[in-house]
Amino acid sequence: LRAQGWSLARTLAFRDHYAFTRSDISSIAAAMKDTGAVLALTTEKDAVRFEACGALPFTLAAVPMAVVFDPQETIEGALLAALARGRSRPRQRLPGSGVNEGGRPLDEERP
Repeated sequence: LRAQGWSLARTLAFRDHYAFTRSDISSIAAAMKDTGAVLALTTEKDAVRFEACGALPFTLAAVPMAVVFDPQETIEGALLAALARGRSRPRQRLPGSGVNEGGRPLDEERP
């Protein structure tokens, strides 16, 4: 964000898959008041986690993120190779489950 010219008042870090609490909301609101920030930014993924906290005492905006592989052919080749390995591997029945290791019901087996 800074590289794009945004002025960030403060950065607060939370671990991945973090479940925000009302205490966290209060801490974020206090940090915003202390710095004069008018907006809290988060990733789109974490914005969903804030919804569980109910109404927020501040404005929250989600920043879209994208992953870009350079060169793109490198990741495409790796993915295609992994898919090919998966297709060539024999499917095995998971004991007592009625599904194979790919999660398909045994009556939907591919040839």
